[in-house]
Parts: sequence; C-alpha cells; structure tokens
Amino acid sequence: MSRCCSRSCRQSSGRTRFAFRLSKVGRFPATAYLVPEPAAPFVALTQRVVERFPSHAPYGGAHADIIPHLTVADRDAANAAVAAAALDARLQTDGAIASTCHRVTLLEDSSGVWREVRAFELAPVEIGVG
Repeated sequence: MSRCCSRSCRQSSGRTRFAFRLSKVGRFPATAYLVPEPAAPFVALTQRVVERFPSHAPYGGAHADIIPHLTVADRDAANAAVAAAALDARLQTDGAIASTCHRVTLLEDSSGVWREVRAFELAPVEIGVG
C-alpha cells in the first residue's frame, strides 16, 4: 500500500487549494455535521481516491452518493440533535465559517479509532501577473 499511496499522493498533490464555507448543519440518523459549500471539490477529491483505490470505497460502499461533511456529533441521535440545534443557532448568530482546504488526509479506522495514515498538501493557487 505504501507505494500505491505515495503515487496517489503525488497525483493528488497537483490539485490546488480551494476555499469553502461551513454555513449549514446536516443530519444523518445518529450524526450531526457541517455542510461544506461548495461540495464539488470534496466530491472530486473523493472520486479521485476511489478511482485509484476501487476496493476501498468510502464507508465500505454502503452509500451510493458522496456527501461531503464535517462530523461534529456521532453515534447518538439525541446528542446529535442537541449538537445540530446548538450549531444551527451559532451559525445564525455568528455566520458561516470560511476556510481553505490546504491538505488531504487519508484516515482509517480498522481498530475502531480513526488514525491518520497519510497527509499531503494541495498546491497553492497560482495567480498570474498580467
């Protein structure tokens, strides 16, 4: 996997950084999450990894669609509902969270605990002089 992962990192490292905002709260049954907008760059990065590693589909292939998200509460529907309400109120008061995606991190949880396998930087956006 090391050689494969290294090649994938090199290929993805040609991608440029991109700005996004977290302005809405989303829900799965026992999960609350923040929705990144635009979603397209996250979907494209995920699809690129899946193309490179087809036997390692996101979430074991349990879901047909890629739904980019930043999990904030997980595994307990009641806690997720409380977190979602609190986040929604905070976003209404303080506004969206603006950020830039600088890096892609490969995570795995075969032990039941998420751990970082590899991270690689996205290229800075080049601004032409004209």
